[in-house]
Formats: sequence, C-alpha cells, structure tokens
Amino acid sequence: PLSQIVGNANICEGDSSFLYVDPNQFSTMYWILPSGQQIIADSLLFPGVAAVDTGLYYSVGTTAEGCVDTLKREMVIYLYPEASAGADKIACIGEEVSFSIDVPGTSFYQWSNGTFGPTVYLNESDTVSVTVTYGPGCKFRDTVSVRFIDCSYSIPNVFSPNGDGVNDDFYINYPSARFGVLNIYNRWGELIRLITGQEPKWNGKNQEEVPVPEGTYFFVAGYKDYLDKPVEMKGNITLIR
Repeated sequence: PLSQIVGNANICEGDSSFLYVDPNQFSTMYWILPSGQQIIADSLLFPGVAAVDTGLYYSVGTTAEGCVDTLKREMVIYLYPEASAGADKIACIGEEVSFSIDVPGTSFYQWSNGTFGPTVYLNESDTVSVTVTYGPGCKFRDTVSVRFIDCSYSIPNVFSPNGDGVNDDFYINYPSARFGVLNIYNRWGELIRLITGQEPKWNGKNQEEVPVPEGTYFFVAGYKDYLDKPVEMKGNITLIR
C-alpha cells in the first residue's frame, strides 16, 4: 500500500482514540465504518469509544493518477466487565467474610487494603475497593463494605419487679435483634403475658396488668436476627418481690 492507518485500535471502553491516514498521497479519500457508513475525511476521532465502535475500518484513497488504495484496520474495544464484588454485608464479631470478583481474561487484581487476587477476607468493619486490570491496561473498580456487629445475647434467671428501679423487668439483652416476641407462661403452662417490640420486657404483671405472685415462670422468646432469620429461646425465670 502507498500509506498505512495509524492510531490506537486496541483501547478501553470510554477512552479516546483516533485513526489517521496521511492524505498527501491522495487526491480524494474516505472511510467506510463497520456500520457501512462512508465519511470523507483523512482521520477519525473517537472522544470516548463504545461497543458500537468495534469492527473493521476501511480507508479508501484515490491518487491523482487514479490509483485506488484500500487500507483496513480492526478496532478492538475492551468493554467494561459486567462484574461485581458483591453486595455489602453485615456479620457477627468474630466471623470472617469474603468478597470475590471474577473478570475473564484479567491478569491483575488489587484491593485497597493491600490484598492481591480475586478474593479478599475481612474480619473487622471496613470499606474496600478492588482495581481490576484487564486488556491493554484497562481498569475496572468496585467498592464493597462490611459491618461487624455484636450478635451475642444474655438471659437473666431472676428479676425483682418491686419498683426500686433495679432489675425491675425481665428481658433478653439481644442488641442485634430487629424484632422480638416474648411469651410468659405460669407453672401450669398457661400463657399469662405476651409482649412484642424491639426489646420486649416483662414487668411481672399479667395481660391485665395485675402483678403475678412470686415464683418460677417459663418463657418462650422469638426474635429476628440481623439477617431477619428467626431465633427462638426458651427457659425459666424466677420472679422475686
């Protein structure tokens, strides 16, 4: 050929590029795009390449002598991957969670906490981002977060609803629960009190708000944990006045 197409034809989606042919050897020149469209120009500018720009580009030039020179160049666009490191997570203190991302053809993964590779493991609350390098130096980023909460709970075995402001209510200390139901039964198995709420508490009274006598009572409690999974607890509680 009398000339050649110059320019970056292997580029990342969204980057700018151009294709150019020296027009000095031609009296007329035009381009044929992958869509079939013809454009009269010596160069093509791409301010931000996209998937539609992928394909073969032909440059057709005619010299003053009538010679026709046809050049071609393939434009390869490396598209943003349809990938994700996953949704943000909540976990219990003491657990370990992982986030993974998979981009086919990728040669390099780097996480903001210094981890290399497609998977990162975390055991404390954090927000991390991953930079994925693929193709001719293209980069893709994603960010994820994990929050660790206290999932422990404690159940007392005695309380004294005497109005002194100390240990007046029976309740299960379960800070990570989202909702709870507390059922109180007497020693004959009769339901005497039903309490619902974020932190249901029993004040030592029946459903009619009449104080019940001292003794041992049985409770059945149901909660929704931080993942909205049901949690059931059963046991005895001693009431002392």
